[in-house]
Amino acid sequence: TPSQLAAELKGIERLPATLKRPQVVSLFNMAEFTQNVESVVPLNEPLFQPSPPEVIFDKFEPLQRYTTSLSLRNNDNVNRRIKVLNPDSTAFTIEAPKHLKGGKVAPGMEVVFKVHFFPRAAQDYACELACITEREKFVISLAARGPRACFEFPDGVDFVLQPVRKQSQEAFLL
Repeated sequence: TPSQLAAELKGIERLPATLKRPQVVSLFNMAEFTQNVESVVPLNEPLFQPSPPEVIFDKFEPLQRYTTSLSLRNNDNVNRRIKVLNPDSTAFTIEAPKHLKGGKVAPGMEVVFKVHFFPRAAQDYACELACITEREKFVISLAARGPRACFEFPDGVDFVLQPVRKQSQEAFLL
């Protein structure tokens, strides 16, 4: 309906991304980095599950600083290392937790990174955040949606009772 489209364009509603998995871009030889080469996590999934699966900023003002959290959970049954590289964008920066020495995370535990966004203009921004583990490199998308132009049409126009085969008009404000 028109109201659902307007809400999506304004960033009010977004389709749930809970089932979205991060994209694994390359695999490494685990034997070069660790003695624990066996993993319970399938190869098509990364060792760490990000939450949220993608970071999106909506309704932002230029020259203001915005921050959100990105959690990475170790899905394996042994300690694993994680390293998050700074994105190739001046608008996004990553702050690692201070307690993450050596990058090792216990099984089932999460490590929380802060994602900072500093827009210079009211426009769209997008880049990918590279995460490196002992087994793979995967990317998480970072995005910011600038303001959208949108006509607001009513979901329906009521013409009340009208005679059949007679032309009628109804005015509404855009």
